[in-house]
Parts: sequence; C-alpha cells; structure tokens
Amino acid sequence: MALQRHHEDISAVRAALDLLALPSRRRYMRESPLPGDIVLLLRIVVDDPNTVNSSAAWTEASPKRLRQAAEFYIEQVMLAPHSDSYRVLGGQRNATAAELRQNLGYLCKWLHSDVCQNTMQSVFLLRVTQAWNDLKTPERRSAYDAKLDARLWAPNASRRKRDQKTNPDRRKGMGLLPMVDTCGGRKRRSPDGRGAINFWRELADFVFGPCLRR
Repeated sequence: MALQRHHEDISAVRAALDLLALPSRRRYMRESPLPGDIVLLLRIVVDDPNTVNSSAAWTEASPKRLRQAAEFYIEQVMLAPHSDSYRVLGGQRNATAAELRQNLGYLCKWLHSDVCQNTMQSVFLLRVTQAWNDLKTPERRSAYDAKLDARLWAPNASRRKRDQKTNPDRRKGMGLLPMVDTCGGRKRRSPDGRGAINFWRELADFVFGPCLRR
C-alpha cells in the first residue's frame, strides 16, 4: 500500500521524465491539468536534497536528468504562453494562498540569476511575478477569477453565434425551407408555418406532375 501511495505521489516527476524523453507530448500536457504533486518539480529545480534523492531512488534517474526533466516541464507546461496565473504558479484554482506563496518562493529561487545557469530562463521571472500580483490578495484573486471565467466562456459564446449564422435553420427549430410550386412560381408553406415538406404532396408531384394536382 505504501509503495502504491508513493508511486502516486511522484506522478509529476514521471510526467516530467516522459516529456523529456518524448517532447512531442508537450501539447497534450499543456491541455491537461497539472499533477497534484507539482511541488516536487519545484523542489528538484532548487536542488532540495531529500526530494532529489528520493525521486532518483524511485525513478532510477540520475539527479542531473531529474533536474533537466523538471526544468523542461516547468518551462514547456507550467510557463507555456497561454497558461493562466494559477498554472504559472503551479497551482489549481482551489489552491490556498499559502500553497501559491510557497510555489512562488521556489520559482523565484530557481529563476534568480545566481542559481539559474541558463540566463534565458530569467525572462520567466516577469510572468511569475505578474501571476502572483493577480492572486496575492483575496480582492485581486476574486477579480482575476471573474476575468478568467469570462475568458473561458467567450469561445463558447462565439461558437454559438457563428453556428447561428452558418445554420439559420437552427433558430427555426431545425425546420426545412418552404416548398416552391414550379407551376406559377408560388411558394406554399405547410400549415405549421415552419416550411416542413408534406410528404404526400411531394409524392403526387413526382408521380403525376405538379400542374395536374390543381
């Protein structure tokens, strides 16, 4: 039971190793929720010895590869261009302020110029601090949540509006277009007013000709 529990606890580490081995999974992981134990990756990139050693023991990966995998996952998934502020800080929308603050500390330590060996990674520091500014107080977090909800609903509203324009019959209850009488060019509609074609009249028109049924 303890073995199974530990395997669940290092799901983020395994996901990072998988991504490093197969970078083509980047898009899939960007669209998936973050693992619940994402904090392990943050501890690995700041060289926390207990986390590095235990993760190396369970995954049989070297500390160097673990750090490479953790950094790659954070850069490509957490800090992806369209990530929201929760994701940038490695949290879910139900994360506590203490959890977000803890993750902020790990990220800032990793991105600090004295720790981060790749100076290009320092550009992420601005995104991290901006994410914290969005969520650091209850008032700002509430305002950001409202903005995030609006952004999530906007594509659905646009899609519905586009469907109504391209499929006008949907606004008429999926009714069919009115039937046209080819004898005289007069349009006849069914009694329900929705343009549904009368099957028997169509059959008579086909067999006897529309002009004979007068």
